[in-house]
Amino acid sequence: MASVDQPVRKPGSDPAVRQSVSLPSRIAKRVRALAETRHTTASRVLVDLIETGLQTKQAQHDRFFELTDRLAETTDPAERKRLAVEEANSRYKTNAFEPATGKLYTDFVADLSARGITPIGIKMPESGEYRAASRELIDPAAERFIASLGIQILDYRDMFVDRPDLFTDPDHLSDEGARLLSVKVAEDVRRIVGLSPQPAWNCASSRPLLAGVWPFQLVLSRALGLTTK
Repeated sequence: MASVDQPVRKPGSDPAVRQSVSLPSRIAKRVRALAETRHTTASRVLVDLIETGLQTKQAQHDRFFELTDRLAETTDPAERKRLAVEEANSRYKTNAFEPATGKLYTDFVADLSARGITPIGIKMPESGEYRAASRELIDPAAERFIASLGIQILDYRDMFVDRPDLFTDPDHLSDEGARLLSVKVAEDVRRIVGLSPQPAWNCASSRPLLAGVWPFQLVLSRALGLTTK
């Protein structure tokens, strides 16, 4: 590993903030080579690379939401399929699994388990066109990592593939879709953690406390060994 610990300042910008950054040796060599080519400092190269990366990520973010807006507005099947493919590419094609992010999940699951809490993962429903477009784009390393967590995964991706009317865009449910999914999730969570059946809770109801407590309290209280009134 190599360290870069220099103040960086861009003319006319905010005051410089000193940051200590450790880089893998291969990346540090490339940074120094770029600095020599550009006749500037390694710190200046790092700032330029970070700014470019942030701008690229923001552009991808903006493009993604532009696509979801267009998908929400169009009813033409051919156009929806084309946009779904474009959105799937935008989300998955350049997003490889990151071990650093994976460690956050691993630590989180370990902490929950140590506290006697049963972690449950959920894969949300996707529309048929989006499911077909994204299936081959998901990084296999991500799927292997999810399996390695050793937790129950509720996979609802195919739940509504033949119900485009339940989506506002390829992977976001309408109010009715959310209601139907909530009922299914409640049933599955009760089965996994061993909760007794309770009166259904409707998120659109003006009387949400039909069971006497908020729905999430039933799960949390059982997991933490608490009682609810």
